[in-house]
Amino acid sequence: MAEPKQLEQSDRAFHDWLFSQIDRDRLSFYYTGYVTIKRFGDLIAPYVEDCRRVLDAGCGPGEITCYLAQRFPETTFLGIDHSKVGIHKAERNRNRLGLENVRFEARDLVTNPPEGRFDIVLFLDSFHHFTNPAGVVDVVQGMADRVLLLEPHGDAAGNWVRAVDFDWLNAELHRIRRVMNRLLGDEDSKHSIDVDQPLPPDYSPSAPGDAIEHRYPPQFYEELLRGFDLDVRGTISGLTTYGENIYEKTESNRLFNRVLADVFASIDDRLTSTGRDILAKHWIIYGEKKVMNRGRVFDGFTRYRKFAPELGAPSSVPPDFYDVAYADCQLPLSAPPASQLFVWVHVINEGSATWSSSDPHHPVNLGYHWLTPAREMVTFDGYRTTLGGKPLGPHDCAYLEMRIVTPEDPGRYILQVDMVHEHIAWFSAKGRPPVEREILIAK
Repeated sequence: MAEPKQLEQSDRAFHDWLFSQIDRDRLSFYYTGYVTIKRFGDLIAPYVEDCRRVLDAGCGPGEITCYLAQRFPETTFLGIDHSKVGIHKAERNRNRLGLENVRFEARDLVTNPPEGRFDIVLFLDSFHHFTNPAGVVDVVQGMADRVLLLEPHGDAAGNWVRAVDFDWLNAELHRIRRVMNRLLGDEDSKHSIDVDQPLPPDYSPSAPGDAIEHRYPPQFYEELLRGFDLDVRGTISGLTTYGENIYEKTESNRLFNRVLADVFASIDDRLTSTGRDILAKHWIIYGEKKVMNRGRVFDGFTRYRKFAPELGAPSSVPPDFYDVAYADCQLPLSAPPASQLFVWVHVINEGSATWSSSDPHHPVNLGYHWLTPAREMVTFDGYRTTLGGKPLGPHDCAYLEMRIVTPEDPGRYILQVDMVHEHIAWFSAKGRPPVEREILIAK
């Protein structure tokens, strides 16, 4: 097993490589990912609006940091990250927006923490990258009375749980937009945001390394942050699939991204009104030291224990649950755009568990993904095909007629046929390769 120092070096190499790819203005609705930046920023804003000095630990390119600095010009923000490339990009974002109340530094929080006290320390999708979370909390307790973590919804097995996931809304809305653009023909869909100079002068890309990706369950945070009273809410925000040309600088792209942001906010509000936001795929975990006694009501993960039984028990999945084999997958070499295919797939359960499409919490179905030849995701959540009327036990097989909808735009694509354990994982993410076929989409 790698030593913590080696893991940290590999994680830093990964983020240097990742941030070197970020070379456009991502702080406007011309960029689809701004939907996430804005939503996260809006949810965090109430916790920092009364602060004078804020630390963002693990800020990366500082997009959410800059968004908050825009909203609160009287507050001073400091963003730190162990990636010099990330800090270089953060400084470019700050300069692009002309912000004077935020600065960025490349430093390690534990070995070289910034001086002075802060009103709050933020970890915005960064805490799960630390190899020594207890040591991080010790440092934070010495510099602030308040802490906020934006983290993926995790379970005891280290999985990212996406029980309430609306990423597909992005694809559906932009499918409508593309149809409208084709009908009207009034926009150049290839006009993109200008590219910046992406790299700092002393950096040259190397091997991307491997990110540290810990996923933690509620009890982990309760134990680790036991010196704090906790308040937790969930959000469906945090897009993991985007579609093609996410930097399209057209007015329709900006409009539909605004609509998507409003829809995500509305869904969050409706989930919150029922308490089920706690099941969404990201948590905002806010903590105040118990001695503060500010009069706020803290219920921690109480709602999670109320609703979590709806999720079943993902940590009880046996190791060979995802052992699948595919045979006689009759995929075509070409197909028309925006059409339906019906293909036969022979699925074999090679594990010791039983699969069922009628499981009320985590059914098992057959699905698919569409990718470009460069392996960029076009359609992540394809239509599902059930296993039929009865469960598929160990060593059983099923011959399934699968419905597939082809991409709307002509071109070459890669089709991946993949099994999915709903709300837990695609079988390919568990080490079982999908069936692949390059298909020409043409009229």
